[in-house]
Amino acid sequence: MPAITPAVLGGGKVNPLSIRIERTLSTFQDWGSASVLGILLLVLMALIGVMFLAARRVMARNKFGTAHA
Repeated sequence: MPAITPAVLGGGKVNPLSIRIERTLSTFQDWGSASVLGILLLVLMALIGVMFLAARRVMARNKFGTAHA
């Protein structure tokens, strides 16, 4: 069963990683490549989360004017 939401959001012109994973499994039955893509997606999301939290922390520090010497 194909993933509908990423295909609709991409407008058919963009190939999101989630669609790539689904197509790798449904077309080629290549579990190794699909698992590598899944781990890549997991790592990218973790990095984005860490960057978001770091930026939020810096903005809060600047807002309250606490300076580190």
